[in-house]
Amino acid sequence: MDTNASILKIDGKYRIMGVFRDITERKQAEDALKESEEKYRILFKKANIGIYVVQDGVFKSPNPKALDLFGYSKEEFVSAPFANFIHPEDREMVKDRYERRLRGEEPPTNYPFRLLKKDGNTRWVELNVVSILWEDRPATLCFLTDINAQKQAETALEETKNELERKVQERTMELEEVNTALRVLVKSQNTDVKELENKISFNIDELIFPNLEELKKTKLNTAQRTFLEIIGKNMIKITSDFVADKVNTHLTLTPSEIKITNLIKHGKTNKEIAELHNISVRTVESYRSNIRNKIGIKNKKVNMRSYLISNS
Repeated sequence: MDTNASILKIDGKYRIMGVFRDITERKQAEDALKESEEKYRILFKKANIGIYVVQDGVFKSPNPKALDLFGYSKEEFVSAPFANFIHPEDREMVKDRYERRLRGEEPPTNYPFRLLKKDGNTRWVELNVVSILWEDRPATLCFLTDINAQKQAETALEETKNELERKVQERTMELEEVNTALRVLVKSQNTDVKELENKISFNIDELIFPNLEELKKTKLNTAQRTFLEIIGKNMIKITSDFVADKVNTHLTLTPSEIKITNLIKHGKTNKEIAELHNISVRTVESYRSNIRNKIGIKNKKVNMRSYLISNS
């Protein structure tokens, strides 16, 4: 209750006049305001994020956490341009956004930057800022969160990632080199095998078959002639395994056609081939026709034996 009294003279007599007003609502509002201010003061003081105002290019009203983040006393903190406390590589960016905000533009309100502590160390923080009026003049209210540990973790993760990528790249190059060496080795081995096959085939053709032919011209008894034929067939069988690789690789010759092909290469006539395999001359002619078709010289004036030798 609010009381106001005054002395009045009415009809020659002095009277006291009092005015009583109910101020309950005002008192409740004042108490609520005091309580709110006390809560804000506690929140401002105990907050785990830095809180401060920037006006006229300097810090104002920093809370304890802000001072802790920068490592300065309050007197040092509010006595120098705020740009002095920002890492040189981030300074122009922060200043530009502060000035644009004061001009009424809308630069980003949330972004990271590096601050410079009093001890010379750098620390990553994230700024959340809004425009306000402070003592009836434009200013910015800033909330600063320490993200240094997060940034360090991100940097370590990026370094680990880069190191893994480097090792994978090195390992890939090593495997490619090994693969190249293996291809060269396989090619060399294949070449050696081909050369060996060619040498064996050449030696049989040049050193054995001519002598077998000469033996056939001599006087042999039945047993000797039989053994000679067996030797000839076995030599043909040995060289038959190489024939498929000596003609075009896309061909598919049957085992019988491979044997016939090898005998043709050795200069055997249809009659001789028929006798060696106990088949008719007509059957040999049929084989020859099929072989010519498969090696692509059917209906062409190409000597089959010459063609086979040239593709050996």
